[in-house]
Amino acid sequence: MINRMTWVSHSHLTGDSAIVVERSGDICRIAFNRPRRRNAIDGEMAEALRAALQWFISTDGVRAGLLCGDEAAFSSGGDIGMFAGFEAGDGAHFMRRGYDILRPLELSPKPLIAAVRGYCLAGGLEVALACDFIVASHDAQFGFGELELGLIPGWGGTARISRAIPVRRARQLVLTSGRFTAEQALDLGLVNECLPPDDVLARAETLARQLAACPPDAVEAAQHVMKLATLDQNFDRILIEEHEAAGRLFDAESTRSRVSLWLEGARQRARRRQ
Repeated sequence: MINRMTWVSHSHLTGDSAIVVERSGDICRIAFNRPRRRNAIDGEMAEALRAALQWFISTDGVRAGLLCGDEAAFSSGGDIGMFAGFEAGDGAHFMRRGYDILRPLELSPKPLIAAVRGYCLAGGLEVALACDFIVASHDAQFGFGELELGLIPGWGGTARISRAIPVRRARQLVLTSGRFTAEQALDLGLVNECLPPDDVLARAETLARQLAACPPDAVEAAQHVMKLATLDQNFDRILIEEHEAAGRLFDAESTRSRVSLWLEGARQRARRRQ
């Protein structure tokens, strides 16, 4: 039986309440905590996520973990309001930041499980793709919406989705900005399991404890060989090409125009809800 009373906060590590870090023995739980923005990733959250993942990777006593959001959203992606304030070069810096955050996680032998409920969109999906497993709720929604803004997934999503699912389906998802359900994601092999929403966190915790209980040398050896088979140096070059291309698009006038239109539409929708 899992003891659910042993979680100890380590959120001081991130310096930002937008990311909550807790530890229970040899596993940890990292949670997006910006519910009013559907856990959209801004600069401060990105830095807090970097600090949390660096701690997870480097702490010897932590052997597995889970990454989650809340009931409504794992993460809805990058904060589009932040994009509107970008000056020349800011987009390139933010895209490079995604590489610096997620590439070490992807190369780490420590298993991290994405526990997805609600929206897992754009940059949120890119973060989930860098994890080892994805456990999703029946009401989860996945998708990329970057092309509607004149952008591309630049935190590794364009490259990783092309390896995670059949390439023609990957092209369709990226190029049409379409969304897909958890059941469709399961059929595509993108997620490992699809469960009722109330069961997702418990299942991810169970998997993390199961992995943490395995001999660490065996886990590291298995992870090394499997990642070597798919994450070679050429893939690293692809990731760099991706974030550099994505960064250049932020400075295009067409992107600035589409971001402004999206934000105006969001303001109108908010006024109608009032």
